Amino acid sequence: MTRCQKVEWLLSVLLIVFFILTMYATLQNYDLWGNSTTSPLEIFAIFALMAVAIAWVINYIIKIITSIKTGRDGRKIPLIWIFAPVFFTIATLVLINGTYGFSEGFDFLEVPAAFGIFITCIAYNIYFFVFFGKRTPMYVTLVLYNIAALGYAAAGNLIQFAHNVYLGFFIPAVIIGYLEFYIRERISSN
Repeated sequence: MTRCQKVEWLLSVLLIVFFILTMYATLQNYDLWGNSTTSPLEIFAIFALMAVAIAWVINYIIKIITSIKTGRDGRKIPLIWIFAPVFFTIATLVLINGTYGFSEGFDFLEVPAAFGIFITCIAYNIYFFVFFGKRTPMYVTLVLYNIAALGYAAAGNLIQFAHNVYLGFFIPAVIIGYLEFYIRERISSN
């Protein structure tokens, strides 16, 4: 694993840890009537989460620049790394209501929305397939990623928001993918 990949794995773990800590601190301080003040734990967790998220994005940009400079991943992979987050942001904004959020008279948009959600889920799979680089697709993690995302969406009756479930499961899938990558390297070096 390259240094950039190790940093990306560590930052992904920290993202999940600080996200959970932020949710815990927020729920501990939750007051229905808005009478409680913000706790120090909540402030720390939020700032730590923002700092780790910014570091993750900076490392991601460094990963793209390094890949372009070395040419190790070809020309197409860095382009996917650049434009996929833009596509996912636009798709999430356009499909924010899923397939059931249309009022009467606009219900004809449910079919294009369902098609858009399907295409976005396919795009998440393609992006995850090339996330680790041209030479190292993580097949086992990709299968687990799909099973987890679709299983959670089906169990939670969230199929109309499957693209958001894929987004939510992306960072945990990256963590598991890097573990698979590490195990592969260990096996191949022995």
